[in-house]
Amino acid sequence: MNQSLSQGRNADGLSNRQQSLGSTLNYNAASWNGALGYTRSSLRNASANDSNGHTKAWTLALGKQWQQDQDWSLGLNFNGNHQQQQMDNSKNLRSHIL
Repeated sequence: MNQSLSQGRNADGLSNRQQSLGSTLNYNAASWNGALGYTRSSLRNASANDSNGHTKAWTLALGKQWQQDQDWSLGLNFNGNHQQQQMDNSKNLRSHIL
């Protein structure tokens, strides 16, 4: 589990704040591995209200390893990411990466 918080002041003296909270579950075995993670972050900037909003992100990773004695080995990995950003001004963005 991880958390980060950043607070500051812009050049015009108004405040800004970025906060993030996330967690990842990992699995490892002799020939399999995997991970599932979720993060939610938010941004507030008094100088640029159009940038205010929050983001949700899911990540998934799966892997398989094959090995025959010391002669050869083969690994296969799959990684995916889904991110959804919702702005306070009602603009929504989504992205998927495989």
